[in-house]
Amino acid sequence: MIDQILSDGERVVVEADLLTKHGETIPYEFTGIPVEDDNRVIGVVGIGRRLSP
Repeated sequence: MIDQILSDGERVVVEADLLTKHGETIPYEFTGIPVEDDNRVIGVVGIGRRLSP
């Protein structure tokens, strides 16, 4: 996801399962966007949110 954001310079959304230390999988959605300075990508900021209650 980070590589895609850095190469494309656009927002990316992906879904993935996180594996807990107890072996449970929890569905998450991750969104990342590039941080720019002078039209140059200098970093990435993102957020993850749990998709199940």
